[in-house]
Amino acid sequence: YNLQGGLFITNKDEVDFSYKKIDAVYEYDTSAGSDGDTQKSYLNHYFKSGNYIHKEDSFNFKANIQQSKFDRTQGTFNAKSLVNEFSLTSNYIYAKDSNITTGLNKQNFEDINSNNKYNTKAIFLSNSNKFNNLIFSQTIRYDNNSSFDEKATGKLGLKYEFDKDFSASTNYGTAYNAPTLSNLSITPTLEPESTRSYDINLEYKGFEITYFKTKIKNLIDYYDPDSWTGPIPGSYINTKGTSIIKGYEASYKKDILKDLFLGLNYTHLNAKNSNNEDLARRAKNLVNLSLDYYGIKKTHINLNGQYVGTRYNGEDKTGAQTGRYTLWNSVVNYDINKNLKTYLKVDNLFNKYYQTVDGYATSPRAFYAGLKATF
Repeated sequence: YNLQGGLFITNKDEVDFSYKKIDAVYEYDTSAGSDGDTQKSYLNHYFKSGNYIHKEDSFNFKANIQQSKFDRTQGTFNAKSLVNEFSLTSNYIYAKDSNITTGLNKQNFEDINSNNKYNTKAIFLSNSNKFNNLIFSQTIRYDNNSSFDEKATGKLGLKYEFDKDFSASTNYGTAYNAPTLSNLSITPTLEPESTRSYDINLEYKGFEITYFKTKIKNLIDYYDPDSWTGPIPGSYINTKGTSIIKGYEASYKKDILKDLFLGLNYTHLNAKNSNNEDLARRAKNLVNLSLDYYGIKKTHINLNGQYVGTRYNGEDKTGAQTGRYTLWNSVVNYDINKNLKTYLKVDNLFNKYYQTVDGYATSPRAFYAGLKATF
């Protein structure tokens, strides 16, 4: 269940909160591949969040505090962790078509069972200016992680609007990705990833094409050696050298008929490690299609599908081939009245058998129903 509420203190100030609780139990098969009707995993998670928001014509400010607790039991194994986070963010419009965003946040991570802890502190600044048809954006961020070195990263972006239908843009940036507490609990020697990336984009009347390239040093990946004997069947590694992920994406969004909206997306991906070998579990071709129909009063009907091309479970096209399949899903949303909404969702509409990781079956056809009340 998920509870949300808020209160307007004044016409410029508000506070809100949310609480989400997940209790779940699911069966899983043994590593030998036989069907399991006694092996079970139990999840007991919660997520708490509170916000204070102040809004004016040219300035807004937000303070957020949140806590997340994760508790998973599988046989005799139990993983329990806690994340506490605090952040401040402000945005100021200091001139026409010019604004600046500043912020800071702190996160505390704790493995409750092992008492292993680390924290991160970050401060960032982002500025955007528009000069006639040109938009120029700049971002800089500083991270201080108690377990790793300090790091400064940034991003520069340019966008030029030739007219209302045609625009071109490009971005260049660096990033820093520290291992999660879950990663470190399995492989304590992991190092952070560092990336450099750029993209070039053209957009015309609903059609968009993007070329992108990313270089990742110390890429964090999943590893499953035959000799692993720990409580979890696998560990994590830093891929040696610099991995390169590049490709292009083409998309099209358009009202094709009255009340019928089409979304189409194609991605071609080339992902290599430092030895020029294909990275594991990354499909070279992906196609996504979405149809949304609004022609029935108070009703929204969506049909979406995805084709996943050739994909191998191991590096350099080794291991099982886990791609070459198409999935279809559908959802129907209905507004009972202004305060009450309901939905019916069907995932894997045609009950397709497929795997994203070799040896781990995925969900067959699944039905979901929901009710949402607002007041």
